[in-house]
Amino acid sequence: MEETLVEVVRREVLEETCLVIDKVEPLFYIDHLIPGGQHWVSQTFIATPVPGSPAPAIPDDEREKCIKLRYFTYEEALALPPDQLTVSMALNLPEMRNMAYFTP
Repeated sequence: MEETLVEVVRREVLEETCLVIDKVEPLFYIDHLIPGGQHWVSQTFIATPVPGSPAPAIPDDEREKCIKLRYFTYEEALALPPDQLTVSMALNLPEMRNMAYFTP
């Protein structure tokens, strides 16, 4: 199956959260150069959810890790401890305030 990056994001969000998203745009990416020669690229997107509540679409025995799935305002996300954010979000969240998406 051939998919565009935006189609992959929509599919993955639906599979992982049961949430349908509409507008999807790349926000930023970050290179993770990991000792031992690994190189990961984390991409972050901004999307508009279609009305509905997220519900983890994972087996019951794995639900614990997603028990607190919810939306955060920018201010709430900024107040979270870094260990509760992805590496890319922890590094980029302070700078996101200047992006057009977060302008009041």
